[in-house]
Amino acid sequence: LASNLFFFFKGGFFMKQKLCKVTMIFSILVTTILFGISVSANDNITNIEDVKGHGTSYDKIYIDENYRGDAVYNTKYQYVDCKKEFVVAEGNSKYKAIDGALYSKDGKILYYFPRSKSQSYKLITSAEVIENKAFYNCTSLKKIDLNKAKKINSNGISQCKNLKEIVSNNISRIEEQGINNTAIKQIKLNQKAKLDIRAVDSNILIKTNKKFKEIKPYVYSCNRWYKISKAKGYDVKSVIYSGFKPKDKKIVRAKTSKNVYDKKIRKKVLNKFRELNYDFRYDKNLKIDFFSEYKHYFIKTKVRAYKYIKNKKVYTKWSDYMVYDSWHDAD
Repeated sequence: LASNLFFFFKGGFFMKQKLCKVTMIFSILVTTILFGISVSANDNITNIEDVKGHGTSYDKIYIDENYRGDAVYNTKYQYVDCKKEFVVAEGNSKYKAIDGALYSKDGKILYYFPRSKSQSYKLITSAEVIENKAFYNCTSLKKIDLNKAKKINSNGISQCKNLKEIVSNNISRIEEQGINNTAIKQIKLNQKAKLDIRAVDSNILIKTNKKFKEIKPYVYSCNRWYKISKAKGYDVKSVIYSGFKPKDKKIVRAKTSKNVYDKKIRKKVLNKFRELNYDFRYDKNLKIDFFSEYKHYFIKTKVRAYKYIKNKKVYTKWSDYMVYDSWHDAD
C-alpha cells in the first residue's frame, strides 16, 4: 500500500498536468484509511473545524475521531450550517451519525438534524433528549415524530417555519422556548408533562386525552396561558410580591374570556403595584413598561377554564402556578 501511495505521489512530479488529480486521490485514500469512512471524489465534504460561520452552508460536514466540541458552534465558535448530512469517524467517543443526523454516541441525545434533509423525520428509539437547536431553521421539515423522546431543551425545535405536526406522546418536559416559531397550531401532550415558562408558542392549542373536568391547564407566562378547547372563559389568580418582602403579598382574582390579561385584569395588577409602593409608568394598554426605581418583584399566576353544560358552569382543574421573576425572566 505504501509503495502504491508513493507511486501516485511520485507520478505527480513527472506529470505536472495531473498533479491536482493525483493529490485528490492521495487525500481520499488517506482519509479512507485513517478514519474508516467512504468518500468519493465527487463528495463535497467539509471538516467541522473548517466551516466559515454564518452565511456559509455545507451539504456534508465531517467530524473526526478527536473532535469533542459543540455541534452548533465549533471550537473556533463558527456557526455550523449543515444542510444534508453529517459524517462521523467511527472512533469519535462523543458523536455518531445515523442517516445523516447527528446523535450522541449512546444515541440518547439528538444534537443536530440537517436543515434541508427531508420533509418528515422520526427519531431513533433510544433518543431521549432534543438538544438546543437540534431542529433549527429546517425549512423543508413538515412533520417530526419524537418517538420515545422525553425532553425538549430550550430552542430544541425553533424557526422551522413549515413544521405543522409533532408527534410527542412521551414528552415529560419542555424547557423555555422549547418549541417556537413554527406553523404548528396544536400539539398533544401527556397531561403530566412539565412546561417551563414560555415553553411553547402561546397560540398553540395544547390537547390531552382528559375530559374537560380532568384537564389541568398550562400557563405560558404570568399574564398569558394556553387555550383550552371549548372553554367559555377562565378564572385567574395572580399573586404579586416583592423579592425583598416576600410575605407582603397582593392578590388579584378575575375572570376573562381571553387567554391573556385583559385591561380589567391589568388595571387590578397596577393597583396592587401601587399598594406595594412601586413607582412606575405604563402604556395605553395598561402594560407596565418601565420602573423609575429598579425593584425586584414576582408575579405568579394560575388559571382554570370553565364552560356551561345545561346552564351549569363546569370547571377544569387549577393549573400550577407559573412564576415570573423580574430579575431573571424577560418580559
